[in-house]
Amino acid sequence: MKSGVVKFDCLYTDDDKLYESKGIPVKKGLSGALCPDHYFVSNVSESFEWGQKQGVDILISESAGLCNRCSPHIKEILAVCVIDNLSGINTPKKNRSDAEICGYRHYNERGHRISG
Repeated sequence: MKSGVVKFDCLYTDDDKLYESKGIPVKKGLSGALCPDHYFVSNVSESFEWGQKQGVDILISESAGLCNRCSPHIKEILAVCVIDNLSGINTPKKNRSDAEICGYRHYNERGHRISG
């Protein structure tokens, strides 16, 4: 099974080099002053087409996800939200309603489900 990655960030990332070093096809997009999630939404079609041209079975989109509330979710597509220890103690609680509305499931760093 072949996978590829589309990486969205704000001003700089060298994550693409890590994926390339592992032989994983990768495309990088820098959003500049725009939120990476909003940038993703305006580039999702091109990202999908790129994945098809690469012949990938699984296309992973990774975003810096600044605000997490506008993180795009495409119906019937698996979405994973990683909340790190810098997000703040109330982040899971604030996002719980989003999870219930969108069908998200949030997990902590140990893989335990905390919402959804």
